[in-house]
Amino acid sequence: MLTPLQDNGGPTFTMALVSGSPAIGAGDNTGGPNTDQRGFSRVVGAGGEIGAVESLGVESPSLVVTTDADESDNDGLISLREAISSANRRAGHQIITFDTGAFSGAATIALSGSELPVITGDLEIDGTGVLNLFIDAGNQSRIFEIASGATVSISGMTLQGGDGYADSSGSGDNSGGAILNHGTLTLTDSTITVTGRVAMRGPSPTTRP
Repeated sequence: MLTPLQDNGGPTFTMALVSGSPAIGAGDNTGGPNTDQRGFSRVVGAGGEIGAVESLGVESPSLVVTTDADESDNDGLISLREAISSANRRAGHQIITFDTGAFSGAATIALSGSELPVITGDLEIDGTGVLNLFIDAGNQSRIFEIASGATVSISGMTLQGGDGYADSSGSGDNSGGAILNHGTLTLTDSTITVTGRVAMRGPSPTTRP
């Protein structure tokens, strides 16, 4: 009961526990390190997780994005990258929103050279509006990739600077500069700015009301 090998934060890809895994809370880390493979805090003693990723009940971090930094660390702020990784570890429909204080005005999330974690589940990402939230890949990577079987809705944002040809962090498919969709995608109240490459590709149902 693990996720695929993916970006769950930290310097290396890991496989995280999913909801319902018998390994959650079943470990005993007495005398062991107080961080997991990612460098995130780990329960010391009985009650922690078995495996490379300390999920803390799989409900942490929050799915409310509180910073426009593109980061995967344990600084108490939640980036979009971290929120997607957390959503991938949870069962059922998940919703990512953006903190109204941190995103009270126009904000740009500038990706750091790699696409966001591949979305593997049922996920809704609700942005703050096409004139307020910009996700910019800087022509260095794709922005979103949606796995086969995933159902995703994205709204209220502008996607720009995506380039699948420059991306080596995802599936290896060079298509879909902004979004590479292998699942089911609904895109509403959003803008994709084309920068010379294919903006969106998806062999599976893709709708844009």
